[in-house]
Amino acid sequence: MVYTTLHPLRANCCLGCPHLLVPSRRFSFSGASTVNSPYCERRFINVQIQYNTSDCQQTIGQTYVGCIVYADDIILLSASVCRLQEMMDTCVKKGAELDIIFNANKSKLFSVGSSYNSQYCNLVLGSESIQWVKELKYLGLYFISGRKFKIDVSVAIKRFYASANAIFCHSKYVSEHVKLRLMECFVLPLLTYSLESINLPTAQMRQLNVCWNNVYRKIFSMHKWESVKDIQFYSGRLDLFHMLHMRKLNFFGRLLYGSHNNSVLSVCGKGYSYNIELVPLCYQYDIDISTLGRRIDHFMYASFASVCT
Repeated sequence: MVYTTLHPLRANCCLGCPHLLVPSRRFSFSGASTVNSPYCERRFINVQIQYNTSDCQQTIGQTYVGCIVYADDIILLSASVCRLQEMMDTCVKKGAELDIIFNANKSKLFSVGSSYNSQYCNLVLGSESIQWVKELKYLGLYFISGRKFKIDVSVAIKRFYASANAIFCHSKYVSEHVKLRLMECFVLPLLTYSLESINLPTAQMRQLNVCWNNVYRKIFSMHKWESVKDIQFYSGRLDLFHMLHMRKLNFFGRLLYGSHNNSVLSVCGKGYSYNIELVPLCYQYDIDISTLGRRIDHFMYASFASVCT
């Protein structure tokens, strides 16, 4: 599977004003001003999707997912390099009709699968070549090219420790509970960002759990070999494993039974009902899949209590 991320560089609005961006929301780009015009970008995306669905290769059920758009970032997915080049040519062609220019320097090519390490031919966006990369940053996550889809958590861990050390340096005489609350508000989100939507290997989960346990050890002056589960339990909190499991189950519940009208999310929710991780989690915490749309906190605290006592 090959991917590419496209970034608009400049667009002229239909009123003829040069060097104005036309994204569907307000975003700032270097060297340009911004203006709201949802019509132009919606028209461009609709044309691209209609073209791609004529020869569908990337689908979930019957829903085409070969063109994923979030804000101004566009991801094109293809099972072949030739097909991906055709998709990019369509972007350039339709973009020219709407006076949209894509920045080839910010656009990247990325591959996942058994032939991820092969020497692919250079692809072009307009007249400029796009670089093949081994690591791709998208929406705050770092994806690593390989046989399987992998996430690099080292960047999140570095940010986590940097933020934690900054708070510790400025809260020397603050009580333990206030320090813990500061860590939960400003540091923990850096470690758990978007983890409910991805399946991390057990080794990486343990690595993240060690990071969060070290915060407790630092706050309560504990040795690194001492367990922090009792402190977490009696302070009414969960360990990182239970927190992530609860967030993941709530995420699955929103996909399955949420009030959204997004067809892609609905299809993903139905696919997740047979997910190799969802079913074991429901079995582990004695949760019926049909109850995922409700509060499941008490299941998690009951499970964590059985571990601590």
